[in-house]
Amino acid sequence: MQPVVIKPLGVVVWKPAERVLAWASLPVQALLWVLASVMLVLGGSGSPSVAYAGLSAENVVLVVNSQSQDSLTIANHYVALRGIPTRNVVCLDDVPTGVRCSLEDFRRRVLLPTINTINERRLAPHARVIAYSAGFPTGITIDSHTKQLKDPNAQKYQTPVAAINGLTFFYRWVMADSPDYLNWSSNLYARGTFDRNFVNPFRGEKAKAFDEAANAFDSSDFETAATKYEALADAYPGFAPVWVRAAISNARESRWDQAIEQLVKAIQAGWTHRRYVIANWTDVAEAAVQEVAQAMPGDRANKFLQIVGLLDDVPDTLQGPLAFGGDIEWTGSGYPVKSGSGGMPYLLSCCLAVTGQNASTVGQAIAHLKRSATADRTFPDATLGFAKTEDVRTKTRLPDVTNTLPTLLALGCEPNVFSSPVPTRTGSYVGLMLGAAGYRVENRPWKLVPGALAENLTSLGAHYGTGSQVKLNTLLHAGAAMSSGAVNEPYSIPMKFPTAMMHGYYARGVTAIEAYYLSTKSPYQLLMVGDPLTQPFARSPAAVGRIGDPIDTESERTVTLTLEGAQVTEQTSRIASIELYLQGVRVAVARPVANLRSKLPRELEGVLRYRATLVGLDATQPRISFARELVLGTQTPPMIRSLAKAGESVTVDVELPAGISADSQVELHHLGRVVGESSGASSRLIVPAKSLGQGPHRLHLEIVTGDRRVIGPGFEE
Repeated sequence: MQPVVIKPLGVVVWKPAERVLAWASLPVQALLWVLASVMLVLGGSGSPSVAYAGLSAENVVLVVNSQSQDSLTIANHYVALRGIPTRNVVCLDDVPTGVRCSLEDFRRRVLLPTINTINERRLAPHARVIAYSAGFPTGITIDSHTKQLKDPNAQKYQTPVAAINGLTFFYRWVMADSPDYLNWSSNLYARGTFDRNFVNPFRGEKAKAFDEAANAFDSSDFETAATKYEALADAYPGFAPVWVRAAISNARESRWDQAIEQLVKAIQAGWTHRRYVIANWTDVAEAAVQEVAQAMPGDRANKFLQIVGLLDDVPDTLQGPLAFGGDIEWTGSGYPVKSGSGGMPYLLSCCLAVTGQNASTVGQAIAHLKRSATADRTFPDATLGFAKTEDVRTKTRLPDVTNTLPTLLALGCEPNVFSSPVPTRTGSYVGLMLGAAGYRVENRPWKLVPGALAENLTSLGAHYGTGSQVKLNTLLHAGAAMSSGAVNEPYSIPMKFPTAMMHGYYARGVTAIEAYYLSTKSPYQLLMVGDPLTQPFARSPAAVGRIGDPIDTESERTVTLTLEGAQVTEQTSRIASIELYLQGVRVAVARPVANLRSKLPRELEGVLRYRATLVGLDATQPRISFARELVLGTQTPPMIRSLAKAGESVTVDVELPAGISADSQVELHHLGRVVGESSGASSRLIVPAKSLGQGPHRLHLEIVTGDRRVIGPGFEE
């Protein structure tokens, strides 16, 4: 199976050679629509729904097993809790059963149909997370790949079972049928030492240009360094180290305006290291930040101080966190470049829940998702707990904990190292790093605050085919927002588990799922379970967005987004950009302005879901989203009036527009698929209850008459 590269707006998606789907650029003025469902009805006609997160709901693709009541029910709750767009929900009808399946079954029956749906719905430019609801195999047998390993250590320690989310993260290799993801450091998104920032990630002429720029910088030829780094930065705007070195080079040549502008671009690209900038901005050794600023004339000193204030004052020992992007490629230096530049694309992935034997009940799964959804932007004042015992499971990571403590302290994290499998003293924890084959959490004197990350290094923490060893679900039931465990014997290999800095990155503002992947170099066997969007330390943009009523006339069809700014605090950020979404498709990225008017497509009738997401000026790219349903066209959209359950059936009463043709089809949509149909003459639809699952249902109607489609508003019960 040979991979084929498809490039939509810079994303790489791997497809089998026999099926290649075309991608289209999506300008607001000329959008090619694949009509999809709309989201929930808002409480008031002018009040947008709001969601806060470093990853927003539009970045999550929720994959559901349509034959599993557990999967449908948990998906229903998560869609309601997080406002996941209906377009982002993928229902699969042929999911393998059991806790494990073959690589071929996973690729053919789960991964490929999911990627195909992402392609067809034009989600790839903004899809960053694939979250599996319950009802999926958690372990995938990969013996056809492990048999190809040549390194004796890899043959011994890279055992032939992978986690479903691990193989999804490494989708490019999996679709190419390549075992290269079994490398010890195959996750280039994971952070490394500070020196890795300046590793040459290029090949050929670009590698030569990078070396020339670095040599000029090291020899204090800042005139040459500035020119060469600027050329690289223009070609690779997401590569923060070239921006910061271009800025420093210009500062050393007293070109202050260019230097400040480039420092801002470095921060937008993810640069977080304050001490490096201060130490290199001038030729004064050991200068304090005020002394460095005083070397700059006019008001540039104040601008410099404001910008530097956005950076982290932590030891320059580890790379800082970066927000994840699926439409870019990651390089050996840990920074992204545009698609096709020789890096590696990934897709973050996790399971929302695992239900059944040795796992959670549906009620337990829903409870931990509900609790996690309350944690965003709460900035809890709680402790990080690290177990230090004689067990090899804690000894494996102890050196990392010791080396990371100075950075954690500088970030304001309060660590507690205890010599027992779990804490024994009273306290509140926002993070736990454990290592034990068994422990109990009943009647504990301590608690996990909402949004806490808690994980345990042991061999079988996510092997649900056996009752041996404590499962990761124990920590979810104790209150964790996300936990993890190995699906097969991982051995005590530190690269296979999160480092202590997972908690530092989390405290810096990334989401739970980003924190896990930022700190795990070889995550192929690590099953991650929980709410990927949880982000208690997100510094979302300090602004309120208001979506106005649409203008729908013969000469104009537009809607206006108005931003009302607020004072930026330590817990908020400035706005870096605005993303616009129509019917769940990202159609534009704009600079922040107070009033932004968007043209709406003439082809659409009925209800249009319009969403604006503000992205913060910070390495973690915190986000705040505003959404509203807009009614367009002259025909009254179809409405759902009520929903009644009776036995194994659900009856949906609808109100259709007057004069609807009897030849028209009325479709009932749920979780991104049609679950019921009737003719235009009917005012009632009856569907099997098992097709919907339990919990809150988001439904909507669409009327199809020939090539014409009119979409109704969302209905939730």
